[in-house]
Amino acid sequence: MIAFLRGTGQANWVCAVTDRYKLVYSPKDNPWLFDLEKDPNELINRFGDAEYRPIVRQLTAKLVDYCKAYDDINGQDPKVKAEMAAAVK
Repeated sequence: MIAFLRGTGQANWVCAVTDRYKLVYSPKDNPWLFDLEKDPNELINRFGDAEYRPIVRQLTAKLVDYCKAYDDINGQDPKVKAEMAAAVK
Protein backbone atom coordinates (compact mmCIF):
# COMPACT_ATOMS: atom_id res chain seq x y z
CA MET A 1 0.00 0.00 0.00
CA ILE A 2 1.15 3.53 -0.79
CA ALA A 3 0.08 6.70 1.00
CA PHE A 4 0.36 10.01 -0.83
CA LEU A 5 1.05 13.18 1.14
CA ARG A 6 1.49 16.79 0.15
CA GLY A 7 2.70 19.99 1.72
CA THR A 8 0.53 23.08 1.80
CA GLY A 9 1.20 26.80 1.88
CA GLN A 10 4.83 27.45 1.08
CA ALA A 11 5.79 23.78 1.49
CA ASN A 12 4.75 22.54 -1.95
CA TRP A 13 6.22 19.04 -1.77
CA VAL A 14 4.60 15.75 -2.77
CA CYS A 15 5.42 12.43 -1.20
CA ALA A 16 4.78 8.69 -1.60
CA VAL A 17 5.19 6.51 1.49
CA THR A 18 5.13 2.73 1.90
CA ASP A 19 5.84 0.62 4.96
CA ARG A 20 9.51 0.74 4.01
CA TYR A 21 10.18 3.78 1.80
CA LYS A 22 9.48 7.50 1.68
CA LEU A 23 9.98 9.41 -1.57
CA VAL A 24 9.71 13.22 -1.54
CA TYR A 25 9.83 15.76 -4.37
CA SER A 26 10.10 19.45 -3.53
CA PRO A 27 10.53 22.57 -5.65
CA LYS A 28 12.96 23.90 -3.04
CA ASP A 29 15.32 20.92 -2.72
CA ASN A 30 16.62 17.80 -4.41
CA PRO A 31 14.44 14.66 -4.28
CA TRP A 32 14.77 12.39 -1.26
CA LEU A 33 14.32 8.67 -0.81
CA PHE A 34 14.53 7.22 2.65
CA ASP A 35 14.73 3.52 3.47
CA LEU A 36 12.68 3.59 6.67
CA GLU A 37 13.70 0.07 7.64
CA LYS A 38 17.45 0.77 7.52
CA ASP A 39 17.20 4.48 8.39
CA PRO A 40 14.13 5.17 10.57
CA ASN A 41 15.42 8.64 11.45
CA GLU A 42 15.50 9.63 7.75
CA LEU A 43 19.12 10.77 7.79
CA ILE A 44 20.44 9.16 4.58
CA ASN A 45 19.09 10.19 1.18
CA ARG A 46 19.13 7.10 -1.06
CA PHE A 47 17.64 8.81 -4.13
CA GLY A 48 20.87 8.66 -6.14
CA ASP A 49 21.92 5.16 -5.04
CA ALA A 50 21.89 2.68 -7.94
CA GLU A 51 20.51 -0.16 -5.80
CA TYR A 52 17.41 1.95 -5.02
CA ARG A 53 16.78 2.98 -8.64
CA PRO A 54 13.92 0.47 -9.14
CA ILE A 55 12.20 1.78 -5.99
CA VAL A 56 12.59 5.39 -7.14
CA ARG A 57 11.16 4.51 -10.54
CA GLN A 58 8.21 2.55 -9.12
CA LEU A 59 7.23 5.08 -6.43
CA THR A 60 7.68 8.02 -8.79
CA ALA A 61 5.39 6.41 -11.38
CA LYS A 62 2.71 5.96 -8.71
CA LEU A 63 3.21 9.55 -7.54
CA VAL A 64 2.84 10.84 -11.11
CA ASP A 65 -0.41 8.87 -11.42
CA TYR A 66 -1.65 10.33 -8.12
CA CYS A 67 -0.82 13.90 -9.18
CA LYS A 68 -2.65 13.44 -12.49
CA ALA A 69 -5.70 11.73 -10.96
CA TYR A 70 -6.17 14.39 -8.30
CA ASP A 71 -4.86 17.36 -10.31
CA ASP A 72 -2.36 18.04 -7.52
CA ILE A 73 -0.80 21.43 -8.23
CA ASN A 74 2.35 20.49 -6.27
CA GLY A 75 3.05 17.80 -8.86
CA GLN A 76 2.74 20.42 -11.61
CA ASP A 77 5.62 22.56 -10.32
CA PRO A 78 8.10 22.73 -13.25
CA LYS A 79 11.06 21.49 -11.17
CA VAL A 80 9.10 18.69 -9.53
CA LYS A 81 7.48 17.66 -12.81
CA ALA A 82 10.86 17.53 -14.60
CA GLU A 83 12.50 15.53 -11.81
CA MET A 84 9.65 13.03 -11.73
CA ALA A 85 9.75 12.65 -15.53
CA ALA A 86 13.50 11.99 -15.42
CA ALA A 87 13.10 9.45 -12.61
CA VAL A 88 10.64 7.24 -14.47
CA LYS A 89 12.77 6.93 -17.63
